[in-house]
Order: sequence, then structure tokens, then C-alpha cells
Amino acid sequence: MDSTQNNIEQALETKLQALGYSPMWREYGVLDSEILHLQYSDFTQKRDDFPTESGEHYRYAAFRHYLGKHPTLSDAELEALIVLAEQDSERSMAVAALVDVVRMCELTEAQSLRLREVLSRFGAWSEKFLQINVENRSKRNDRS
Repeated sequence: MDSTQNNIEQALETKLQALGYSPMWREYGVLDSEILHLQYSDFTQKRDDFPTESGEHYRYAAFRHYLGKHPTLSDAELEALIVLAEQDSERSMAVAALVDVVRMCELTEAQSLRLREVLSRFGAWSEKFLQINVENRSKRNDRS
């Protein structure tokens, strides 16, 4: 690797670390370089005003951005999102992100069951949430 490429990689790593991203976010294709650069620029501008600001909100925004571009998910994509959420240091972000998968994506029955299993690890509320979501989708489909 030449020095220019090495510098680019170091700059990316600095940005990933500052916002709390693991390298898997890029490896899985959930976070692209453009979003990372925009978020890092925003983060550094706000850092003086909010020195304790973590990257949680940026990670959540990247998660939602990805979901917005992927209304359906392959099983591999779903598993990647689950891994990213489960490994996040902010439990509330992880739960919100996984709830958004249910809300924003058309899931297969197997994917719904997989998410039910994962969300159940976060508390008993998840079963009620999933039931309400299924009922709401049924109502929307009935109206179509």
C-alpha cells in the first residue's frame, strides 16, 4: 500500500472511531464513504458546542438511510444489520434500529421470526410491538 492510500485509510479509520462505527459498517455496505464524510464534518463542527456528543445519532441515521434505500432485505443483509445493532455500544440505538427494520422493510416470514427472536433478547415488550406491527400491516393491506 502506498503512502497516499495509507493516509486515506487512516483518515477513514479516524472518522469511524470518532463516530463509534466498527469497520463492519463499511464492510457490510451499510455505511458508505460519502455519508461518513458528511457525518464526520457535522460532528466536528458540533463538537465544541456538545463535547460529550457520541456518535449514536449518526449511526442511527446511517442505519435508517440504509433501510430507506433497501425496502426489502436479503437474509444476509438482515443478518448484517442484526450484527451491527447487537454490537453497538448504545442499547437504545440497537433496539430502535431493529424496530425500524420491522417498520420500514417488507420482511419474509422467516425474517420476521428471526427479528422476533433477536428483539426478544431486549425485553418482553418486543412481542407486543411485533404483534401490533403485524396487525397494522394487515389493516393497510386490507385497504389496498
